[in-house]
Amino acid sequence: AEAADVKWNHEAAHSALYDTEETAKLFCKMVNDWDQMSGRFEGILP
Repeated sequence: AEAADVKWNHEAAHSALYDTEETAKLFCKMVNDWDQMSGRFEGILP
């Protein structure tokens, strides 16, 4: 979470709802940033 710059509330952690919501945010960030993280940039590679 820290590496992805996702804020984490240690007091709320391990609550099923909180963990699910934060995991979803992290997953969405990873998917949205996939091209940049994999070195693929629009217009450079096919």
